[in-house]
Amino acid sequence: MKWRHSLCVVTACLLLAAVAHTDPPLGCGRSGALDFYLRALARKDYVCAYRRLTQSERAYFGNAANLASVFESDRYRLQHYTLGASIGNDRRCIVLVRERFSLRDYAHDRVVTLEGTIPYGVVRTAGRYSVKDAGHPRKAIPTDVSSKERGAAVAVRKISFFPKYVQLVLTFTNMGDGFLTVMPYRKSVLKDDAGVVYRIMEAKDWRITDKQLFLGLRIASNAQYTGFINFQLPPGSLADRLHLEIAPLVRERDALPFSISLPPIDVSRT
Repeated sequence: MKWRHSLCVVTACLLLAAVAHTDPPLGCGRSGALDFYLRALARKDYVCAYRRLTQSERAYFGNAANLASVFESDRYRLQHYTLGASIGNDRRCIVLVRERFSLRDYAHDRVVTLEGTIPYGVVRTAGRYSVKDAGHPRKAIPTDVSSKERGAAVAVRKISFFPKYVQLVLTFTNMGDGFLTVMPYRKSVLKDDAGVVYRIMEAKDWRITDKQLFLGLRIASNAQYTGFINFQLPPGSLADRLHLEIAPLVRERDALPFSISLPPIDVSRT
């Protein structure tokens, strides 16, 4: 992060508080459109942020509530940002933004502050600049559905819906003696109330697959692991509840594998 003088930080905070809740003029430059979007995120005004997205991005999220769910599920807070270099032309470009933000660390169940450079797209259509904020799920739902069996526990922390798959953030805890082996890619099943099975995605691409869970995980006594599993989303799925069974789990010195079935997970929220 290119730190600014403290006076500039105070000035930026004052500007965030004073931003009007109206769109910038049609002739506003690309930096102005992106600045408007980021300031809307910083004050958690997702209606204004949604209006500043490109038409394709608005169609992707569907509504401002779904956009809000993506950030609110992670307790995301944009604290500071600096617009950086841009790549492209006046009609379509990528702008690099240096950000300081906080979000939820699911592995340790706490909020952490991070810094990073985030790329945003800026597109001009009919004299109006809009923002493309790619890479997010269409909507996300925080949850805390859990179940225990034989000294092992599984908790679903968040569910994210992408166009072709649904991602579950899961915490596995070993509360018993000895090691617990978890092999969720063997027999785990996710299905909805209608019995439609959401097949697990087994892509050996570690950007979208949790390698530890894919290969099998050994958890020591009184330890836990938080990771994610992706399941294929059936076309036209409109499920209100999902049912998850994790299997197999094997406890050290116990030859019999077992499974853990979780209570229904409510995904009906918009």
